[in-house]
Amino acid sequence: MLHDSIVKLQSYFVGADEVAAYRSMVPRTVSVKWRRDDDVYIAFLERVDEKSIEGLLITEGKTADELNYNLNQLIYINSKIPERIRPYYGNMFRLDIGAKTAKTGKLVLARA
Repeated sequence: MLHDSIVKLQSYFVGADEVAAYRSMVPRTVSVKWRRDDDVYIAFLERVDEKSIEGLLITEGKTADELNYNLNQLIYINSKIPERIRPYYGNMFRLDIGAKTAKTGKLVLARA
């Protein structure tokens, strides 16, 4: 809770130029595999901008919204976007897990 408050406070001191500077680091496409184990969704980040991920990047969530939030944070961490910048981008990627048959997905950068 305190950590979230500190990050929010830090984000007030970020200028528009700094936010724009990190924009080019945000990936355009992300490939993800996911599965549901009991009451938890698990997502595996496989490719970012058509480049394979080296190692294992995995996150989980109890709900679809929690999984999407955690997946966006994982993408930002992998892209080296500082935590104080992330609130300006929000959840740019959304994994649609409503369809029970879908187990893989390609996420595309959301445009406003």
